[in-house]
Amino acid sequence: MIITCMDCEKIFDGHPEELEKEHHYGLHWRVTQKKVTCPECVYSLKVAQQYERDRKLSPGTIAGDTATLFQLSIRLAYATCLEEHYYAKDGEVYARPAPMGQCQCVTCGKRAPYNSGIHGGHFYKRNKAGTLLDDFNVHPQCVGCNEFADGKYEEYRLFMAATYSKKELDDLLLRSNGPGLSREDYARKKVELRYDIKRFEKILARYGVD
Repeated sequence: MIITCMDCEKIFDGHPEELEKEHHYGLHWRVTQKKVTCPECVYSLKVAQQYERDRKLSPGTIAGDTATLFQLSIRLAYATCLEEHYYAKDGEVYARPAPMGQCQCVTCGKRAPYNSGIHGGHFYKRNKAGTLLDDFNVHPQCVGCNEFADGKYEEYRLFMAATYSKKELDDLLLRSNGPGLSREDYARKKVELRYDIKRFEKILARYGVD
């Protein structure tokens, strides 16, 4: 079966069942009576639509809305992963998994439901625009560590050293001094975050976790 995207003219030769599979950011081929569109073009359309909606908003509102989605995505990513994660406490680094639906604070090891008592804590602080929404820079932290202990930088540093390679940390430092996102970047980020959140929520649902 030959399928041709009427936007980018990409040609796909495969079984019709491929049309139902998730491709680029969970998107499918879009088939209507008048048009066939590949997942990449559907994605581009969603980004363009988000950009148009954001044109009515202030830069601060756009950044705040995106940060809210990003924070939820970070917590869900950890809450749906049953592998061991590092955490630092009293100058030592430990590793253990957390139950499905819970996050583990990276700077004390406290566990809590992803939607209660857990923040996305920044290693490089929020005034660093280049890493404000960087997956390598934000990890689960309990309210006590993030808000009342000023992020527990020394423990956070130990966690980062145990979790990432020197090159990854050097690259993160460079990004921390870089520019923030453009309006188009924010639109793209929102589309991708909504997909990630939906994907993580499906995992929780399979385990019976709200």
